[in-house]
Amino acid sequence: MLRWVKWIWGGVASLGLAGLLVLAIITERTKLPGEEMTPAGIRRSTSEYVRMRDGVEIAVTVDLPADLKSSERVPVLMRTTRYWRAPRIGWTLRMLVALHQASPPEELEDKQAAYFNERHFAVIAVDARGSGASGGNRLMEWSPAEVADMGEVAAWAAGQPWSNGRVGTFGISYDGNTAELAAAAGQPAIRAVMPLYDNFDVL
Repeated sequence: MLRWVKWIWGGVASLGLAGLLVLAIITERTKLPGEEMTPAGIRRSTSEYVRMRDGVEIAVTVDLPADLKSSERVPVLMRTTRYWRAPRIGWTLRMLVALHQASPPEELEDKQAAYFNERHFAVIAVDARGSGASGGNRLMEWSPAEVADMGEVAAWAAGQPWSNGRVGTFGISYDGNTAELAAAAGQPAIRAVMPLYDNFDVL
């Protein structure tokens, strides 16, 4: 790591103002996995906040099929986790990729999302209330507030212009529990539940 830091700062010091400007432009224009545009004119992977009934903002990442067309509406699969939904991409990594000094790490790609995207599903990863980048507090696992959030996020997803209004939930272990509990939110947009290795009874 120290070698990379010395290399970066040594290079920056020798560039001058014009060189720094060019480097900044190249870095800014470098596309990492998920940042390419779909034919629909929407970035393939985006992150945003969805405001809940009590004002708490829940962080979500949306991954769309790479070939999504402007008139196309696809079903949605939602995974809710407490273990951070996605890594954060820093400027240093982007610069190293732009200069061909590093490749994007494999963990930048959500392989589950990629699998479902290839089969024409939109995939939403959600940080549960009080975890990851989401607001609010975690008073307990799978609290009534957390379950209600899942219903509200599903309703938000169902209303997006790329959605056909049908939402399924999925996940393994903790995420499997949330996949199953999402059905308790009473949200009619949730049409299917796919838990794997979840607990038999969490209440």
